[in-house]
Amino acid sequence: MTDVVGDDRSIVWNAKGTKVAFVQEVSEAEREENLDTECEHESPDPRVIDRIVYRSAGGYMDGKCSHVYVVDIKTGDVARITSEDVDYDCPGWDSD
Repeated sequence: MTDVVGDDRSIVWNAKGTKVAFVQEVSEAEREENLDTECEHESPDPRVIDRIVYRSAGGYMDGKCSHVYVVDIKTGDVARITSEDVDYDCPGWDSD
């Protein structure tokens, strides 16, 4: 659907058909690949894993979070509208 890294799901059109919202799961590493070069670190910080976290629907946690994006159909602009490192799912549109 987009050039945004990851798999698109939960795709929903707005009532006017001008925008599409979708959810995409992106890992920390994939997010870092899409940063501007001025924001990139020369070497990544080490990751220390001291426990195994499991979620029933998705298996082992892999450092990925699901975020909501909106695509403007006319311009093709893609905007991520969520920022917290939590999982979002099933976006919806207000009736306005």
